[in-house]
Order: sequence, then C-alpha cells, then structure tokens
Amino acid sequence: MNKYCFMNSETNNSEMLGNYNYLCLVEGEIQAWIFDLARAFHSNKNLTQILSSEEKFRADKFHFEKDRRHFVTRRGLLRIILGKYLDEAPELLKFSQGKYGKLNLGYPQKTPWIHFNLSHSGEICMYVFTCSREIGVDIEQIRYLQDRDLIAKHFLSNKEYVVFSALEENEKTEAFFNSWVRKEAFIKAKGIGLSCPLESLEVTLIPGEPARLVTTKDISEETGRWTLYEINPLAGYAGAIVVHN
Repeated sequence: MNKYCFMNSETNNSEMLGNYNYLCLVEGEIQAWIFDLARAFHSNKNLTQILSSEEKFRADKFHFEKDRRHFVTRRGLLRIILGKYLDEAPELLKFSQGKYGKLNLGYPQKTPWIHFNLSHSGEICMYVFTCSREIGVDIEQIRYLQDRDLIAKHFLSNKEYVVFSALEENEKTEAFFNSWVRKEAFIKAKGIGLSCPLESLEVTLIPGEPARLVTTKDISEETGRWTLYEINPLAGYAGAIVVHN
C-alpha cells in the first residue's frame, strides 16, 4: 500500500529545507515537495554554485533570464533535497538521462535505490520521491486554450473523446488537463516519452471521478502494475502521480 504525503505543501516555505539535516524515505511511501520557484530562487542565493558544469552550461543557454532562473532553481532544489535523503553533498551528486530524457541518479552514488521525478508549470515546481520503484509526476496550470478541443481530439483516445465531448462546457477544461497530466505522469514514470502516443493511453478524466489508468494499447497488463493518484498542488492546477506497484 502506498502512503502518499506532502513534505512541504506551502509553496512559500522553500526556506524550511534548511531546517532538515537529513530526510528519511521509507519503503511504500511517496514523498512530495512543492515550491514557488521565484521565492525559492531568492531564498537560496547559492544554487548556481552547486550545479554541475553541464547544468551551468545549459542554464546559460536560456534566452530569457526568468527561464534561466527557473532551471537553476529546479536543479538546485533537486540537488539539495536528494543530498538530504542520501546524506551527500548536493554538488557531488551525478545525474544520468534515459533515452527519452528521464532524469536519474548517476553513478557512483552510495544508494541508487531512490527514484524521483519532477514537473513544473507557471511559477510552481513539484518533486516526488520513492524507494526502489519508478515514479512520475505531472502538473499543469489550468488555463484557457483557444485550440483546446482540437488538441483534445489528437491526444485523447476515441472513447475518451466521446466522454469529453459529452461534458458541459464548464467541465471540459478541467477534464482536458486531468487527462493530460495523468497520461504525462505515466509516460514519465516509465521513461518512454512520446514514443508512447498519448492517444494510445486511456485514463479517467471526468471532474470528480477517481483517477485511474484504464488501459494502455498493446500492453494492457501494464494497467495493474501502476497506481495513479490525482493531486491538487494548488488551486487552479491539475496534477497526477503514477507509481509502480
């Protein structure tokens, strides 16, 4: 049974990380952290110093200063949190990327058992951590999209699109983002990127309906191997966590 808990549900409390000398992650538990990126950047002035040379190079490639700050903050906070779980200096951590870009701990690390994922939207970033099990998270700020229905027609399965089309207009935007984050969280957990077309996945999406992975095309046995959680990181956001059972 998965125990899911927020370690930091207040987005303006990035300073609280300094209150922990170490963090403990136990089997069967999902721990989630959420931060306001702008406040976290100004509260942690030395984030750039703990990044790798490759991360600093990537940060410098951003055209807009805001995007650069967000990248530095996301990676810096990830290093700080992982350092406290692993009892390791944040600047010594090494990362590797899977074929489709999923970030993992690289080697040599003392404890390669920790799995994590992160997602950001607007000014918010969310991190999730587990022991020995793959995990994915996705959050999206719920907002007006002029071409919402056209996008939905391309990434929803045929059955999902029938359900989506029958909804009241005031329910469609939330349903759209429900489906989007649930599918994204699944492909991020598996580390397969868009090699798995979103329309090949089927999830529940009606507002208020329990989150569930219904089916995955050609790999139907996968549905029983993963647990899907709906999360609401903040008002006006949709979110999902998928973890291997």
